[in-house]
Amino acid sequence: MALPFTDESFDTVVSYNSLMHLNDMKEGVLQAARVLKPAGRFCICILYPMRDAGAFPTNDPDSPFVISDSYFQPRLTEEGSRRAGLEMSFTSWRYPISAYAEGLERAGLLIERLAEPLPDPVVTEQRPKWKRSERIPMFLFIRAVKPSVEIARDSLGSRLLSRHSPAESGASSAQS
Repeated sequence: MALPFTDESFDTVVSYNSLMHLNDMKEGVLQAARVLKPAGRFCICILYPMRDAGAFPTNDPDSPFVISDSYFQPRLTEEGSRRAGLEMSFTSWRYPISAYAEGLERAGLLIERLAEPLPDPVVTEQRPKWKRSERIPMFLFIRAVKPSVEIARDSLGSRLLSRHSPAESGASSAQS
């Protein structure tokens, strides 16, 4: 489904814990790239993919992380949560980091920054089971950029120009 915006409408697109809920994540990334202006940023937060391949068997902060499923195999998962009398269910896709990178590459976006944030020490003191996130990240942050001509030249230009045009790369030809 196409985003209801014209091409190159935004300087920034944010996807906060939502890409993994799309039935076609790569199409979602293509749509984000379509509505970004050149040199625009696509900021992504996803649940850390490795966490979806396994689990902590207990709430103990020192509980081992046990991998029971394939990290590399995309799959649909359903989870439930109950808190304060409310019951919620979540259906989402689990992809390896490489699938997100492939989606960004297919959309013509370049990864500019990747971060695996540690939990805030105040939070881990209040919620000891979150201390486990000091061993395996809870989230993955990705910032990608839609290349403008200048960005493409800076990131790939010297290699591409030297292959295709010696004059542009500063190489000179020998004269007899």
